Amino acid sequence: MKINSTLTILLCCLSVSVHAQVISRLTAQANFGYDSTGGTGYIPKDSSVFNYSYSRGSDMKTNLYLFDTSIRHANQGSGLALSERYLRTYDDPTSVRVATEIKQEYVNGAWKNSQRTTYHYPAAFGTTNNEKKDTITVEVWNNLSNDWYRLTRTSITYNANKDVTEELFQRFNNLNQTWDNDRVTTQTYIGGKITSRLIKEWNNTTSAWNNTQQITYTYSSNNLTNELLEVWDKSISAWMKMNKTEYTYNGAGENTSKILSRWIPTTSSWLFIFKNDYEYTSGNVKADTFSSWDDGTSMWTQNWLYTYTYDNNKNLLTSLTRSPGPDSFLYYRSQEWTYNSYNQPTRFIASEWDFVTKMWVPMNASSVLSNYYYTLFNVGVRHLSSSLNVNVFPVPAQNFLVVGINMDSPAEIRATLYDMQGRMVKYWTENTQGNYQRTVPVSELPNGVYILQVKTGNKELTKTLSIQR
Repeated sequence: MKINSTLTILLCCLSVSVHAQVISRLTAQANFGYDSTGGTGYIPKDSSVFNYSYSRGSDMKTNLYLFDTSIRHANQGSGLALSERYLRTYDDPTSVRVATEIKQEYVNGAWKNSQRTTYHYPAAFGTTNNEKKDTITVEVWNNLSNDWYRLTRTSITYNANKDVTEELFQRFNNLNQTWDNDRVTTQTYIGGKITSRLIKEWNNTTSAWNNTQQITYTYSSNNLTNELLEVWDKSISAWMKMNKTEYTYNGAGENTSKILSRWIPTTSSWLFIFKNDYEYTSGNVKADTFSSWDDGTSMWTQNWLYTYTYDNNKNLLTSLTRSPGPDSFLYYRSQEWTYNSYNQPTRFIASEWDFVTKMWVPMNASSVLSNYYYTLFNVGVRHLSSSLNVNVFPVPAQNFLVVGINMDSPAEIRATLYDMQGRMVKYWTENTQGNYQRTVPVSELPNGVYILQVKTGNKELTKTLSIQR
């Protein structure tokens, strides 16, 4: 792994007390592809590090990222190099509502502005709402004027139940300095359930909205049973059926099948296309059989079988894909996840079945392995022990790394250095009577980003560093 640029990031250095209430938050992520040709093996695709303030964090399972700064390295042919940086501001220092996000790109040794997104929230929804926004404005950086250039704006309207009733998408007309209509989506509800979605596009010639498509939703016993997609036929000024999706359920209200059909105008009838049949265990899907319709035999043909396993906390552990064989379904692809004690994913790995060796092997693809790293952060602390003050230098390191820790009492120090694939590359343990310093040789390690984990007593520290020559 090679990084051609300097990474100087200080991430969440902290201690953990047995009396502290803590949260676990994502601090680094590394993604790898795989190439079996020439013995290349796993190839770093990209890696990201995250920095936070206050008690904000990120939760991948809910796709909630509340970082202050995120820096991404990308593989640019000769290894990982600085690529993108995201800078966020919030409504107030402790808020979870993102006010602005600026995307920057690393060009010729410097960060250059690229895009800025500004968010505004309905006052009626309170200060804890961070999902429902009423305005999203996107700007791009103008290198000639060194200023932000307005690009698009999305205005969102809600009903009293906080359901989205309208989304108006506009583009900025730089010549007239006006926001010009582009597309509008309106939605209706009954009892909190969406019943229709209508999409229109703006006609600049007539200065009016033109119908484009609509979806109608039908329910039975509070379960969605039918989605009908229609498109507007301008030649006859009428809605034309396109396709429909039908759903069935078991007694527990679990979706047991989904059938997609296409409308045939010449026969005025529906023709099956695809079908999914689902089986459940403890409320989770354990099997999904995907079939396609055979017009010749007028029967369903099974194409794929997906099976899933979970842990006791309902975290997805494995996803297995099988294809039909002469007598049974054959292995084809496998995906596996591991988690920490906070039910956060720590590793994802994808494999494919080798029909010759009859073994699972790494999948030849662009993204088949991901490692995720977390730190613990104290919130609502009671009787917190003294903090660990840790200094690591030089940053970036070259041939050696100096680790210094200010200790307030004698303790045993256990330190581990991991690469971004999660492999332990250094480990040492040592007793100290107070302040501690150790010089660690790293000349044999390749350039890249590393994770240093230090444990002592009831305290734990995780820090991200880089080696660059």
